[in-house]
Amino acid sequence: MATSRYEELTPREQEVFRLLVDGYTSKAIARALYISPKTADKHRASIMRKLEVNTFPELVRYAVSIGLLEVEPQESVL
Repeated sequence: MATSRYEELTPREQEVFRLLVDGYTSKAIARALYISPKTADKHRASIMRKLEVNTFPELVRYAVSIGLLEVEPQESVL
């Protein structure tokens, strides 16, 4: 099941993950969750390690693959 790695995240990491894929910056996550930006960055690093992704676009693709984020189809520019 695609969500198994996501389910292994702590509840706080899941919360940070949802905010990340919604476009929040570390500073915005820190303000929203009453944590320091450095703590938000540590959560992000832990999330990426646990989900086995190396870049933010990979993180977004993972969120789409488990249904956490929906992407509307766009017209091709080619």
